[in-house]
Amino acid sequence: MSPLDDDPGLVGAVVLGLGLVLVAGMFVWWRIIDLRYRFRERRRERALRTREGTAALAGADAALGGEEHMDPEAVQTAVAAMVGSDAGAVRARLVGVVNREGVERDRVVVHVETAGTDELWTLERDGDGWRRLAVEDASLAGHHLATALVSRPEDDVAALRDVATVETGAADALGTAPERFAGLEVGPDVGQALLDLSVVDGRFAPAVVEAVVRRAVAAWAEAVDGDEAPFRAAAAPAAVTELLTGGDVEGRTRLVVRGPQVLEVVPKALDLAATPPLLTVEVTIRAVHFRQPIVAGATGSSILDRPFTDRWFLGLDAAPEVPWRLLRVRRGVPALRR
Repeated sequence: MSPLDDDPGLVGAVVLGLGLVLVAGMFVWWRIIDLRYRFRERRRERALRTREGTAALAGADAALGGEEHMDPEAVQTAVAAMVGSDAGAVRARLVGVVNREGVERDRVVVHVETAGTDELWTLERDGDGWRRLAVEDASLAGHHLATALVSRPEDDVAALRDVATVETGAADALGTAPERFAGLEVGPDVGQALLDLSVVDGRFAPAVVEAVVRRAVAAWAEAVDGDEAPFRAAAAPAAVTELLTGGDVEGRTRLVVRGPQVLEVVPKALDLAATPPLLTVEVTIRAVHFRQPIVAGATGSSILDRPFTDRWFLGLDAAPEVPWRLLRVRRGVPALRR
């Protein structure tokens, strides 16, 4: 005889437990369906806004006699040619656009769907056409949907603000020689020390440091698949290698970051006696990131979408566009809890 036959209460508890498991399972299933629906709706809305913005831009360029370099139809034609006729029907929807000064810096993000493809393609300019710069699974499109549309260079408000902040700070500089800072003391509060020093040298202003870090992170993300020149202008070779390879000295893998957002920049140490003066900061970034194999037999990693914190060592620099240069990086500082 089963124990359940002797204990009706136990039978009730088992039935109740199974019922709770069933309800929980149904809730999780419903939640997944709801999230997928919301994600699709966000993607459709984003595609519509992007198309409207680029169409308006192309029309304005045509009216002024300029090049219709952001024409959505031209982008879709380019995608269809890349996919090829063997793939069957192709559905291509714009979900992101970045139009900065200089056609070579233009980017568009296209959601590409075929019978066997559901991907996000980032395209860059290639003469009068487009070429594929990066490919991502559509399930990782969240960072594209959260990125501001830049239909015209003047729409890139955050980047323009950082440029102005850096230029303002660099305009009020004492130089980089340690003797220029002789007699200046740094207290235990590094953030306060930066504020105090910014009175005599604008490069020490916390807002300038944060702007420099954001620009370096943006250049890092661009260098993953595109032009490395801006990143190499902002960072020393050792730091470039560390961030692009993730510390893989053998060069078998690379570190991929998508859609990075700087969450926090925390000053940790300031050495005015160093040559050049050295500022240490902890930088917390949220990004889709993973290690990708680039040679046969190499092992990658799972794809993560969560904050991570690195320690950056910044050297004071005389260049007005890069008042603080990233000299080296220490990876693996535990991510902040949020």
